[in-house]
Amino acid sequence: MTLVKPAAHYLGYWALGLVATTGLAAQQVPVFRSSVNHVLLDVLVTDKNDRAVTDLTATDFEVLSAGRLQTIADFEHVRIPFGDRPIDLTTPPGPAPTVFTNVPPSRNARAFVFMIGSISPHNIIPVRRMLTAFLKALGPNDAVAVVYNGRSNLSQDFTTDPGLIIRAFNNLKVSMGSGTGGDRPDQWFKTVLTSLASARQLRRAVVYVSEGSSIIKVDGKPDLVHLLMLEELGRAVQLNIPIYTIDPRGLMAPDLGLSRSMETQDPGTVRTANRAVFNSKQAMKVIAENTNGLAFTDNWNVPEAARALIGDNNSYYLLGFYPDPFVDDGAFHRVEVRVNRPGVKVRSRQVYQTAKPARAAEPSRLVDSLGAALPGGALLLRGSVAIIGAVSKNAQVQLTIGVEYPAFDHVPKAERLQL
Repeated sequence: MTLVKPAAHYLGYWALGLVATTGLAAQQVPVFRSSVNHVLLDVLVTDKNDRAVTDLTATDFEVLSAGRLQTIADFEHVRIPFGDRPIDLTTPPGPAPTVFTNVPPSRNARAFVFMIGSISPHNIIPVRRMLTAFLKALGPNDAVAVVYNGRSNLSQDFTTDPGLIIRAFNNLKVSMGSGTGGDRPDQWFKTVLTSLASARQLRRAVVYVSEGSSIIKVDGKPDLVHLLMLEELGRAVQLNIPIYTIDPRGLMAPDLGLSRSMETQDPGTVRTANRAVFNSKQAMKVIAENTNGLAFTDNWNVPEAARALIGDNNSYYLLGFYPDPFVDDGAFHRVEVRVNRPGVKVRSRQVYQTAKPARAAEPSRLVDSLGAALPGGALLLRGSVAIIGAVSKNAQVQLTIGVEYPAFDHVPKAERLQL
């Protein structure tokens, strides 16, 4: 079916082959245009105390690609205030959402993925307090995903619904003692980074919560997992995805070995135990510092670390430029951002990838059309599922999907959505 000159917005329903349409009022939606040779950088600038520097202008920045100074074509300073909404982790989630849209996220929308690692039962309460503080400080446009390694049934895909995020956070206790090791750490990180790379938010980050980490070796001979994890950290840099690390144990006193038997309370054993704790915290710092993130491993107040993490992403600059010269080779190219002010620290993307040479045009697919914003507006999808018949262990399910699309009077016939 081809949509030709509808008078306004229309709503199409698909249910077991049944198609019906009804008119809806038109809405004005701004049009955002992009180009394959346009590079957009989100840049964090902080002072020596890691506080955001907020009074910079475009003339304070320099962008270099392949050692050549670039012209800054677009400049914007994005400021996001701290959220202050009441959060109760005992609140059950509301009904599942039934309306989805492919409208691009706003400039102040961010995407966070919480990776829940090793947590001891006695640290559940500090972690819950930290997660509560994080949710309180979020903005209304922020999307959050929660993942437990090897337990997809406990995880949550990207959502802005606090109830769904709370439900995933409350699975923390269930995830313990499950007896499943899940994927290798490097595979786990690779899956998360791949998913987050497809998010359309301009600011994206991973929050890795764990009682230290052994996946990065800070001493001794590196093993295969260590080498593969270093590759994933490099990929995070390529994708411009910082990894923030939080150790819920916070600042720890030296282990005196008093909980052990008298036979094991010798200086060598105590040194070994403290060295293991130190190495595990250092590994968390290595992960963060090598991906433009921050490590919160020795904080007196762990919930305050979550607020500091949000604050680190509340102020950033957007710099857009057209690479000169532009090479459409599909490869990664080095880029450097400098600020003409002494004493500041700049965290930004270090590489960008150009588009590959265009191939011969291929027939458009419905799934591609639904996944991209339309000129002059965006699609709204409404869905519902109903069981209409059940026999023994089998059931017949009716899926109804409604698609609301804008008027196409201004769109050339060749570009109209093919259904």
